[in-house]
Order: sequence, then C-alpha cells, then structure tokens
Amino acid sequence: MNGVYLLPFKRNRLIEGWPFSGVLSATTGTPFNVIDGFEGVGIAAGNPRPNLNPAFTGDIIEGSPIQWFNPAVFSLQIVGTYGDFGRDALRNPGLFDTDFALM
Repeated sequence: MNGVYLLPFKRNRLIEGWPFSGVLSATTGTPFNVIDGFEGVGIAAGNPRPNLNPAFTGDIIEGSPIQWFNPAVFSLQIVGTYGDFGRDALRNPGLFDTDFALM
C-alpha cells in the first residue's frame, strides 16, 4: 500500500508544494524444509526429513530470532524409511516494513 499527500501550505513560498509519501509492505514468510542430515534409506534421495516426535506436546514455532522452531518436536526416522514430516511444512517469519518521505 502506498500514497502521496500534498501538504496544504499555500502562503509560505519556502514550504509550499511539499508532498508527504509513504509505503507499507507486509508479506508472509516463505515455507522451508526441516532436514536432519541422516540418510537412513541408503540412497541419496535428496534432503532427509525427520519424524514428528509423538511424545512432544506444545508449540512447534517458538518465534524467537535465536531459535525459530523447537527441535524437540522431531526425531530421527527409522533406518530404511523416510521421515514423516512434510515438505515445506513450516514457514519463516513474515516481514512488515514502512517507509516515509517528505519531498
């Protein structure tokens, strides 16, 4: 969303005709894969995904800049099988930005 507003200064020649503008940008986060680095199937089949830990209770997304998601949610898959966690199942944080200008 953006807009421009011409400030209503008509009598002062020094400041008349100054526009004020602003831009507001908001986007959702991009999806990402959780990989565990353990290739339990025996073939190089891409990025190995973990299993969901059935004993875990709580939120997957912690939302902290230091640790975005809780790694205790996941466990290694059984050797010879693929993990059950979905591809692109989690999202990065969204972005919100505002910019203003006086010209």
